[in-house]
Amino acid sequence: MILMYDLEDNYICEFKNYKDCAKYFNTSIKVIHTYICKSQKGTRDKKRDFKNNRWVRLFRGVSE
Repeated sequence: MILMYDLEDNYICEFKNYKDCAKYFNTSIKVIHTYICKSQKGTRDKKRDFKNNRWVRLFRGVSE
């Protein structure tokens, strides 16, 4: 599960998997996976949501 928040840490939505998230951002699964890995290491902070003209943060959530 991938969670999307705005820069003020307000919950926006969630994606069931990397494929759904990549489809939303119109990119590849590898790009989303790389972003999440780099954000956990602290080298990436935000991602551009061109559909809604805003910056967001993506986090990998815990699947139940």
